[in-house]
Amino acid sequence: MSHFLHDHTPKERIDFLKNEYGHGGGTWIDGGSWAEPGKGIGLERPGCEDVTLNGNAVSKRISELIQSGRYMTQAELDRVPGYEKLMLARGVKRFFETLPQEERGQSPFAKELDFIYPKQAEWDAIRSFTEDSTEVGACLEKMRYIFENTPADDRYYDSRKSGFDKLAAFANGTYTLFPDIDKIQNALLLRQARQERQSRQPRQASEASPTSIPMPSTSTALK
Repeated sequence: MSHFLHDHTPKERIDFLKNEYGHGGGTWIDGGSWAEPGKGIGLERPGCEDVTLNGNAVSKRISELIQSGRYMTQAELDRVPGYEKLMLARGVKRFFETLPQEERGQSPFAKELDFIYPKQAEWDAIRSFTEDSTEVGACLEKMRYIFENTPADDRYYDSRKSGFDKLAAFANGTYTLFPDIDKIQNALLLRQARQERQSRQPRQASEASPTSIPMPSTSTALK
């Protein structure tokens, strides 16, 4: 979803989808999906007609789902802040891993930490680092010096720039991978509110309908 919240052209979004999903492969969870270069993405589900969507159709549909609050659940949105910090830590660690072996000790993260498959040790290290503004500042200055002395044609230039830019944005309070995510949150809340109103309508109609009142029998009425 992050890519679709940034300012990309329609072509850039389609190219992103082709790069991520257009090289073959598939999944099967109560239905199947596949992707092939030049053919788009196919969807299969028992009892339903197979569907093949080109990159433009997929891009538009994803955008519609995001803007309507249907792309992510509340539980998934709640995990976004942690995911952003994980990506920040991954970028910082990778930055220092591009240095010569004898200089990698400058990293704020131990080399055995695995930010690809994080466990409690990794999350503790991330929290400790991100909550210590002094350590963040010191790390940023190290990275700044290294990055500013990295030639633009160096094979690690892009990787170092990515890590440095992320930490610089985090330090000044502008770091996010999901710009305007509050709008997505609001769209989800509005959708949930509509569903709740719709679910109450049948009950309210049933409660409001007149109920039959039993009439006394003739013999009772004559007594």
